[in-house]
Amino acid sequence: MEEHSRESERDVPSKPTLFCPDCGHRSRSDGDWRVVKSCRDTRYLCPGCGAELTVRPEFPSRSGNRPVVAWRPWDGLRVWLRLWRKTTPA
Repeated sequence: MEEHSRESERDVPSKPTLFCPDCGHRSRSDGDWRVVKSCRDTRYLCPGCGAELTVRPEFPSRSGNRPVVAWRPWDGLRVWLRLWRKTTPA
């Protein structure tokens, strides 16, 4: 019983292993795969047959998501107060 469990443990690949569906090539995700990066995504291609395994989208960094000028809640109040002061007699 123990021999069978040892053999099956050896056959199980590590978690970050990718498999090529076309030719059966397998390697870790940081292994010998051809990685093609663009501004929108990263594509993993099989080094043996060239099949596309996965396409992972590229997400902008958190700093890239911020607006150039942030709106603050009190900005609207300031504008309203300026208009009110100009239109109200002293």
